[in-house]
Amino acid sequence: MPAPSIAGSRRVRSADGAVVFTLVPTARGVAVERVLVHGGNVVSQVVAFADAESFHRWCDANPMRFENPSIHVEVTRDGDAIILRQGVQDRLAR
Repeated sequence: MPAPSIAGSRRVRSADGAVVFTLVPTARGVAVERVLVHGGNVVSQVVAFADAESFHRWCDANPMRFENPSIHVEVTRDGDAIILRQGVQDRLAR
């Protein structure tokens, strides 16, 4: 996943660094990498979304919603901002 130095990218991490979300604008919407560090193991998941509806479904199904609500709010807000900037909703409505 590209570093957040790409224009419009955001990185959100938990206070203990056990979970890190990197949100990157794409031509079609937003790509999200979630990295979990637990007991010396690292798990990475990368997903891409072309619309806010599917992005919200993914966020709401993610355990972070309950484990760390402030991270959930920040990731959702940042993803929405990226999707809006990319103009995805306008393209999909046509």
